Amino acid sequence: MRCVILLLAVACSGPPAPAPICEPQQQIACDCFGGLGGRRGVRTCSADGLSYGPCLSCTSGTAGGGTAGGAAGGATAGGATAGGATAGGATAGGATAGGATAGGATAGGATAGGATAGGATAGGATAGGSVADAGPDPCGPSLPGASDDAGTCLVSEWCSDGGRRTCGEAQQVGCTPAVVNLAADDQHVAWLDIAGGVWAAPKGGAAVKLASGQTGGSRVAVKSGQVYWTTRNGIIRAPAAGGAALPVRCEADIGVIAADAPGVYYSGLLAGDVFFAPLDGGAPHGVANASAVSSLACDDQNVYWANPQTGRVRSAPLNVAGMGMGTQLFMGQASLAGLVVMGGRLYWVEQGSPGTARSGDVSGGAVETLAANVDLPVRAVGDSDRAWWFAVGAGAGGAETGFQSRPRDGGAAELELDARLRDLASDSDTLYLGTSGGVWRLPKQ
Repeated sequence: MRCVILLLAVACSGPPAPAPICEPQQQIACDCFGGLGGRRGVRTCSADGLSYGPCLSCTSGTAGGGTAGGAAGGATAGGATAGGATAGGATAGGATAGGATAGGATAGGATAGGATAGGATAGGATAGGSVADAGPDPCGPSLPGASDDAGTCLVSEWCSDGGRRTCGEAQQVGCTPAVVNLAADDQHVAWLDIAGGVWAAPKGGAAVKLASGQTGGSRVAVKSGQVYWTTRNGIIRAPAAGGAALPVRCEADIGVIAADAPGVYYSGLLAGDVFFAPLDGGAPHGVANASAVSSLACDDQNVYWANPQTGRVRSAPLNVAGMGMGTQLFMGQASLAGLVVMGGRLYWVEQGSPGTARSGDVSGGAVETLAANVDLPVRAVGDSDRAWWFAVGAGAGGAETGFQSRPRDGGAAELELDARLRDLASDSDTLYLGTSGGVWRLPKQ
């Protein structure tokens, strides 16, 4: 009888019930089409809390963020991302506009909380750089992320000779997993990788890994020696030279950011208003009402944002609280994304197949068309002599694609480099190329 009872107990015990990993209906950002180019979408937690659904909302209503990538995985355009349910940013909270993306909940780093305490992982030492891992996300737990394998980081993985420049002119900044988002000022370049790593390098110097396991975010910004990035739990900062990671704003579903010396401007994935959070982690204040924001940018005077739903670019003075509408600079710009500011001009793309790369003065006025009939453009940058942009489409219907440029005096567009980029940033004399094998610098010509 004892044996029978024991057998019954064993037969009935079974394996333990799996533990939930998320709250039912919780939404997180995710990479569309494998994250190529940075396009973003939304994954929703199942009713039993045991898994997230597929990456959705990659195309509907998004322009800036989510759409650039088209079938190619398109990335979103540039600058920052996601403005809410928008056409350019995030659709349904998700996708984003600016720049490559993080892979949603899982793009990030190796283990929850930062895989390596110091990060020997992925590109750990990178091109002569070092590791100064700031540790796990100080705003909350991370989720398991993508592989931290940086691969071989050979230039041949993303570049073939062709165009006005050659692959040999590109110089490696850091060998890391595929780039999700990239930002630069005249002192540093910073980026997120698809494994949740956060990196920075001084101008002309080697990369330093600032943090691991920073999952669920998709945007990075750099200003005055501080690097800011988003995670699934909020906005984090650390010194560009390495140091402790500190929370700036612990809040879920932050989409796009732009840095100013006293703090960071941000907008949500699910709501488009613009806010400012001070560097010391103090209470944020409202800046402007906006139905959707696909990207944000700052110069020394103003914060700028692109609304892909209304097709407008607006601005507001820095460090001024209030929830007005801001000053309208441009309108009629469909599927706005990838907003950046440099040299007194704004640059953005209208994502689509075909799409357009454009520019305008920070005070408003006439819109300059840099390139038309471009297949899924992602980001544009420029200076007084030349403009550069890249697209991730396949060239459907004869539309232009790839990494191109043209002189600002009205000359014809031409292939800059036969390169497969994931993001693009610029300072006064250098282009930074985000690739599947880390970041490379290309001197402007």
